[in-house]
Amino acid sequence: MDILKQITTQLSHFNGHVFFIDTDARISTVKAFELPSNLHFVACDSYAVECIQALSTDLRLDNLISLAELGLMPASQVRDQLAMRGHSAEVEKQSVDKHAMRVALAAASLTGVKFEKSTLGQLPEVLGRFDLPAIVKPISLTGSIGVQLIKHISEIADYSNRLQNNAYANGCELIVESFLPGAEFSVEGLLLDGELHIYGVTEKETTEQPYFVETGHRFDTNHRLLPWLHPALKEVFEALGMSICPFHVEFKIIDGRLEIIELHSRFGGDFITKLIEYSSGNKVFLEYAEFLCFGNLPRINRAEAHVTAVKFSTVSAGRIASVSPLSEAFIETLLEHKVGVKEGDVINPATGYYDRPAYFISKFKSPDDEAIFQTAFSQFKILTNENALHE
Repeated sequence: MDILKQITTQLSHFNGHVFFIDTDARISTVKAFELPSNLHFVACDSYAVECIQALSTDLRLDNLISLAELGLMPASQVRDQLAMRGHSAEVEKQSVDKHAMRVALAAASLTGVKFEKSTLGQLPEVLGRFDLPAIVKPISLTGSIGVQLIKHISEIADYSNRLQNNAYANGCELIVESFLPGAEFSVEGLLLDGELHIYGVTEKETTEQPYFVETGHRFDTNHRLLPWLHPALKEVFEALGMSICPFHVEFKIIDGRLEIIELHSRFGGDFITKLIEYSSGNKVFLEYAEFLCFGNLPRINRAEAHVTAVKFSTVSAGRIASVSPLSEAFIETLLEHKVGVKEGDVINPATGYYDRPAYFISKFKSPDDEAIFQTAFSQFKILTNENALHE
């Protein structure tokens, strides 16, 4: 709901009509949400390409895009059929399918990662061909779902159980990749007719091994890696045939070269679009729509930009035993925050063995501001009682 509000607020300034297409069941969950007059919810019977295509024709849409990973392929297939501007389904697959992405990057000598496709049943055999530890993850999911570092073949049983108990990951094809140590970043921007417009770089914090659930993002419009990233990314996009899309590219720097972890032809999640707007004022959803329809290019105000950050509180499975009160000093450092649990609530995580029931967003004019925020956040605790689940 928080991101929907950001999207609709930005697109209320669009000089035209915007239709949000989804199923009745999904739209019913946000019907109380008041839309600006130029924005409209429209229900489709299903996510089938034929259904979305017929609706797109009836609405006489100029373009169709998906802001979510699961809609990228159907949207591209409709664009193919209706000759709309944007990536074809063939190109879109290079970002949605992690194996297809690796194949294309390897063909262009742009990755040193060893990789192999697998099913859950084939995993012992496939992992036997890798030096452990190795990363295993679903080919077409996001948000750390089903991602795990496997250090020993004996851990496959636990991983198998984890996937089979996850509604999203159960039955998915997998990819096994050699593990890359080191700090992880992502770069956020728009690729507009082959030209890169980079909003900035996000430094990532995670729970580390073995699940790598993201616990925080620090976004910098003027990050030190920007000059180096531009030519390196251009090579990657050309190898994948990509030319027009938002992008959220997760990467590490290995021996002085860019190594892609995952690449998405959409905006980053986890409030990254909010960090961009709070940092430089850029309204990314509006800017992409205005380019598609009017050819307008974004302007990024780097001179007056601030570093911004989001922190997530992580908890393991169990019943909430206690939630720290928020001090006034902490609240004063925040742009937004939400604590979504209370004492007695039960946590059953969908990602790794952690859930993230609280978030805090801030921006910093100086390193001292950032240090105050970090200290205040470190004192906030949500504690669970794992044994309470079995009472």
